[in-house]
Order: sequence, then structure tokens, then C-alpha cells
Amino acid sequence: MSGGLANQIIIYKAAVLASSWKESALFVDASGYMTKESEKSPARNYQLDQLNLSAHVTIRSKEFSRQMRALPGFSLTKATTESRKDVCEGDILTELREFGVLFIDIWGGLFLRKLSNSFFRDLVDKPLFPPEWESKLSDQDQSILGQIRSSPNPVAVHVRRGDFSTHDGGILVGAQYYLRSMERLSHELQDPTFFVFSDEIPWCRQQFSSLPSTVFVDHNDESTGYKDLFLASRCRHFILSHPSTFSKQMPELGHADPDRIIIMSNDSDFEESAFLREKRPSN
Repeated sequence: MSGGLANQIIIYKAAVLASSWKESALFVDASGYMTKESEKSPARNYQLDQLNLSAHVTIRSKEFSRQMRALPGFSLTKATTESRKDVCEGDILTELREFGVLFIDIWGGLFLRKLSNSFFRDLVDKPLFPPEWESKLSDQDQSILGQIRSSPNPVAVHVRRGDFSTHDGGILVGAQYYLRSMERLSHELQDPTFFVFSDEIPWCRQQFSSLPSTVFVDHNDESTGYKDLFLASRCRHFILSHPSTFSKQMPELGHADPDRIIIMSNDSDFEESAFLREKRPSN
């Protein structure tokens, strides 16, 4: 496992799918979260243990993880998946069954995402957020959930910033995309309420505070991101950031609704980050 909650879910879904193919045991390696990360990397927390998951064994020992990784097997990593770009996901089923041990990281999870999402949708008796899961929510979460349920058209707005503002590729979606999308839904929907979820709420307040019917969900943090994901997934409509895996999990974990509107940004919505401006040589 690596990365934040959304990446963890993507990897887990793919691993459950592969485990069902192989009819084999599933081990979740969470040992990487047992030590403090470097200052160059944002702090991440293992959060899968907060969700309603199928039976598996969680590895928290780095030594046991090292021994497991030393076993002969096949790794679905960036290198192996990129070499299969033109291969249908289903075509590798037979290949995967031939290996005693299969290792799946985020690249393998992304490669198998369509199949694993479809597989999980069929597991209607095993939702990641069952009704009884709501007992985990704090009073503040319950208050937001009550507002979402009382709104005729609750809209989840996910603003992903954080390390995206210093990313070499310049993948920071600008404020104009969100303002334009919120204005559009204000005209298309009856009495929408916008629930803003972000890793940089102060920036969102600066940009969107003047808009009516806007709620800033600001009480959770990296360690309780699963609660934000749950609350956002209860909304009916979505305004999302396409580079963010967290964004894409929101409607995926939500209730199916043929009338829901999902607005997703694209590359033309990127803003130029200060990081890129600093890197550009001056004339």
C-alpha cells in the first residue's frame, strides 16, 4: 500500500479482484505507514481499516513485508502495466493465475480499475460504507450529513491542491473552473447546496465565500479523510478535479442516480503554479 486513502482503495479493489480470480489469500501490506515519512513527502495515514472490507490479512511488520516481497512472483507495477497498454485488462487473467504470488501497487490498481470497479459494484451486500458505519461519525460529521440529506440537490465540490501546487507537471486546477461549474449548476438545479471538500480550505474560502448556499467541510484532516469521502459520496451531484484519485472515488462510492450530474475538469482548466513560474528561466 502507498499514498492516501483513494490510492489505497484503488489498490485494494484490484487486489480483491485478483484474489477472486486466483482463489487465493489476500495480504494488505501496510508496513510503509508504520514509520514517519520524509519531509519531502506529505504525511499519509493507513485508513483502509476504517472501512467495511472483505477478509484479508494486514501486514504491519516491515521485516515480514520484506520476506513476502522476496518470494518469486509477478508484479503489476508501472513498468509491467505500461508494457501492456494495448492489452485488454481481461486478457491478463490467465497470465496472473500462473503465478503463485501476485504483487499489486497503485499502477496495477489503476490498470485494473475498470474491471475492479465493476466487480465491486456487483458486491451490493458488501458496501465500503454500510448503514451501520455511520456510528463512526462525529457530531460535526453528523451535522454535515444532515445538511446533505435535507438539501434537494447537494453538490460535492472537491478541490485538490496541496502538493499539486508544486507538481512538475502543473496539475493544479484553477478557481475559474470551479466558479464556472458552480454557476452552471446554480442555473440547472433547484436550490443546490455546494459542499466543499479540500486539502486547502482557506484557499477555498477566499475563492467561494461570496457564493450562496456553500458549506465548507473543514473539520476533518488527512487521518480522517475516510469521513470526508463518505460525506462527499452521499451528495447527489459532483464537481471534481480530474487529476485527483480522491475526486474519482466520490461518485464511484455514491448511490446510483440516473439524474445526477458529474462535472469533471480537463487539462484546459489547469492554472500555472507558482512552482512552474519559479522554474522558468527569465529572459
